[in-house]
Amino acid sequence: MFSQALSIWGRAAYVMIDGYSVANHTLPLTIAETQRQPFKPITDGPIFKQWNAFAALHAKERPVQLVHGTFSMTSISLGNFFYKKSPKVVAVDIGLEYLDPKAARWFCKREFAHIDHNDSLKKFVPLLISSIAASVFCKAWYSPLLIGSAVHCIAEKTIGAKLERIADDAGTKSATRRELEGAVRFFTASIQADRELYLAHPFVENAVQCSMKLLDPHSCDHKRLAKIETALKSRFHYTDSMLSEVKKSDRVNNLRKYLVFRATTPINDPKYASLIKQLNAEALRREDTEENIK
Repeated sequence: MFSQALSIWGRAAYVMIDGYSVANHTLPLTIAETQRQPFKPITDGPIFKQWNAFAALHAKERPVQLVHGTFSMTSISLGNFFYKKSPKVVAVDIGLEYLDPKAARWFCKREFAHIDHNDSLKKFVPLLISSIAASVFCKAWYSPLLIGSAVHCIAEKTIGAKLERIADDAGTKSATRRELEGAVRFFTASIQADRELYLAHPFVENAVQCSMKLLDPHSCDHKRLAKIETALKSRFHYTDSMLSEVKKSDRVNNLRKYLVFRATTPINDPKYASLIKQLNAEALRREDTEENIK
């Protein structure tokens, strides 16, 4: 009895995981919402008007809702599937949204590319097929688990990495000069934050973080920063000195502090809610000032 249960678990584990991944990205929001963080739609604030203008031009056939959330990733996309009734959602980290709206808009555009390219199909469906094949053709109960683990690691670094590079390129291509500057500020701050976190944390914790980065399908921040700098140089004739000035912005330091805070503070900590409220008020004042200057 126990061996039969073990066999069923071994054969079904990755099939269920991959099936859930496909469903959680494609099902109507009313069904999948119970498995997700409830996101709050963005109806005002520093990126709302600009997103609406972009979405009106590029998302006519597949309207995409912009929401904000608080999570470990800077931005995510949900509903990357051709099924028309599935939700199309771009979620951006609320702290980034208020600290650097231009950077947030760059991330929103690269997440939109995931939806526009149906990346859920390209990434999760091959994993589901391989998991089903392993479950059917493998005899030992542990074989599907081993094969599933290997396939997932390989897929994250091949299929996933390619899709992430394409999304980065699409976001960069459609970005304005100010949005590219925002992306430069963000990745500069992210590199500084990583350096600060590694110096402050023990060896074992750093080893865990490094292993997670190895499995991360996104390119390293240095490479992403270099590609955006190249875009600014080729499209807007930026020089190295101009890029250095962008990197010296006060927003870079504020972003670095926020990224360190986000990595070391639980989301349910009262300090988190207090900080987000403060950033919200400051960002709205700053955005009003910038618009008046223009």
